[in-house]
Amino acid sequence: MMKGMDMPNRNYIRGRNKEYEAMRYLNTMYLALRTAGSHSPFDVVGLGKNNVMLVQLKRRKDMPKSYKGWKSLRTKSINMTKKIFKENKENIPLNAWVCLWTWLDYVGWLQINYCVAEDRTVVRYIGKSKQCERYENTIKQLSESE
Repeated sequence: MMKGMDMPNRNYIRGRNKEYEAMRYLNTMYLALRTAGSHSPFDVVGLGKNNVMLVQLKRRKDMPKSYKGWKSLRTKSINMTKKIFKENKENIPLNAWVCLWTWLDYVGWLQINYCVAEDRTVVRYIGKSKQCERYENTIKQLSESE
């Protein structure tokens, strides 16, 4: 290794890999860009013909164990998404979606997408394994209970 060059730490590498994963997902519908090193409130930006996706990525190691725990996580995530929007609203276009995507270890993505123009929130779950079906059903129940 060269003198003065440090290897990135494990958390940085893990976060960067999730940013690339989010970009691959967005690239199916958008031109996706990673805002590495910019210290912006968004990690990934997706540019589409009619809208923009502004995505903040998070990670959770611990899983909610109950319906109440999932409901709390969902509510906190929605509130955090709206807070990100309020703190940056002068720089966000009206056709934007402000998103908080939380990676849940061994489960998958919990996506909270807030549409600025319509003032509505869409919750999505993208799982990775068969054990995730239980969590997906819980999130569906939460969505239907609103």
